[in-house]
Amino acid sequence: ILLPILLLCYVNLFGIELNLPDGSKYIGELKDNLFFGEGEYYSFDGSSYIGQFENGRFNGHGKLSNRYYVYDGNFLME
Repeated sequence: ILLPILLLCYVNLFGIELNLPDGSKYIGELKDNLFFGEGEYYSFDGSSYIGQFENGRFNGHGKLSNRYYVYDGNFLME
């Protein structure tokens, strides 16, 4: 999943907070305008990912949750 970064941006104690055009939100670090390092992504559909990002993608340890399941483990960027 390559996640776009645009629009409303706030800086808080946890990093950058972005409100994306589709209603989703990202809180965390950026590198080269992409999600990077530790962060939290909350989708417009209620699913969420809290964990590590690299080059705008889930990568490393994280927890992906939606109304059907929770996965807590490692993600590999390919």
